[in-house]
Amino acid sequence: MKIELNTGLLPLFNINTYENCMLNGDNLTERLAYDIEESELSKEEKEQFYNKLCYEWNNNKWEEYLNKKAQEYLDEILEDLVYHNIVNMKRIKDTKIDSPREYNFRGDELDFTVEITEEEFNRIKNLVIDDEEFYKWIYKTYKSYDGFMSFMPYYRGDFIKAVNGEDIERSFIMMIMYLIKQSKQFNREMIQMDFEEKVNDGNVDVWDFIDKGICSKLYDKI
Repeated sequence: MKIELNTGLLPLFNINTYENCMLNGDNLTERLAYDIEESELSKEEKEQFYNKLCYEWNNNKWEEYLNKKAQEYLDEILEDLVYHNIVNMKRIKDTKIDSPREYNFRGDELDFTVEITEEEFNRIKNLVIDDEEFYKWIYKTYKSYDGFMSFMPYYRGDFIKAVNGEDIERSFIMMIMYLIKQSKQFNREMIQMDFEEKVNDGNVDVWDFIDKGICSKLYDKI
């Protein structure tokens, strides 16, 4: 069974780059800005460096790098879910970052596809199908409210229809998030911090994402 997911609906970790310096490359350019400020460049050269930096930053290269790191981290989380006996599923396609045209209503999301056996899906279903606490939780977590229309099957009857074939993806997401919560093995804040640290590890070089131009010429003088 193949299930298409994304981190918007299954928020294992957050990949949104909007105003997040740890995920949009600003953390790296801030390090570079410090090098510039502490350098022996003239005041005019420093200003020229700052002004050109945003134009020579290559967003496509950064997104490619971020997607690679996110895919690696996703695989680690999926392995942890197996280890803690929450769900046994595997990623079967390369991930892809889906960015909105504008960030008014949602942020960047990671699209991915997993494969799970019918037996494993039914095992998970049997864990929640008669669990009253599960139905209370999905109603509280996914219900509509003023200004927000939910497309999740958060009523008991709607969920049962969904999990039996009407909406496998959304019902699967609800089950996984509930089981993760019940396991108490996953601290989402710690997971997010860990992911952001891995994106900004010491091996990443800011110059991998800056096109050759005036910045490179000036950096040679630092």
